[in-house]
Amino acid sequence: MRKLLLLLIFGGVAFQYYNRDQQIDMTPNVNLNDWAVKLTQLSSNNKKDSEKLVCPNGHYVSVNYDLSEATCRQRTQL
Repeated sequence: MRKLLLLLIFGGVAFQYYNRDQQIDMTPNVNLNDWAVKLTQLSSNNKKDSEKLVCPNGHYVSVNYDLSEATCRQRTQL
């Protein structure tokens, strides 16, 4: 998947470089404000279902490597 993404990026750069004299515009007309509103609504909907872990003073939230669980751990001083 990464290779395909890199190929598309370099292909787009090469296309823009070699066709800059012909004034070809490949970028779509997209209103970024609409996309920002949609993404904000989607993220707010996902956050409503999540749980919140609040730790007491002197503790911090520790999350394991695969993000499946979180615990409160006591802070250590150096």
